[in-house]
Amino acid sequence: MKAARPMSRFASLTFADWSLLVQAALLVWVTGMLLHFLSLKRLRWLAAAIASPFALVNRRRPVPAGRIAWAVAAAARRSIFGSTCLTKAIAGQALFSSFGYRTKLRVGGKRVDGAFEAHAWLELNDDVLLGGPRSVTAQYTPFLNLDEATL
Repeated sequence: MKAARPMSRFASLTFADWSLLVQAALLVWVTGMLLHFLSLKRLRWLAAAIASPFALVNRRRPVPAGRIAWAVAAAARRSIFGSTCLTKAIAGQALFSSFGYRTKLRVGGKRVDGAFEAHAWLELNDDVLLGGPRSVTAQYTPFLNLDEATL
């Protein structure tokens, strides 16, 4: 059996999936484009402001957290501005919020061969939604919970 071609997978999406994917793409693209120009605090505010009108529609329909994470990851893979773990986490948090989910954006670091590496991920009830799996995030020492930090 032949693997599904990318276009046929997109053609099989429902209207709700397309709507979710468009919202995720908008947030990922804006976040990715402005990540290097705005402070983290302003960027998170802007992403939340862009997602807030979505809440009028999104809160009327339940969407599983896994489906929202899928949309953010799919949009990030196709972003013309590239995407980092921080881009996905910020965009994802704004989109999850528009559906009424209260997520936590985490940032951690580790040393690899003397060099510092950082990673951002998004959690809901201690489950990693974006930037995971847990086996990856467990390698990083969390040093910043952006939802509790004053930036």
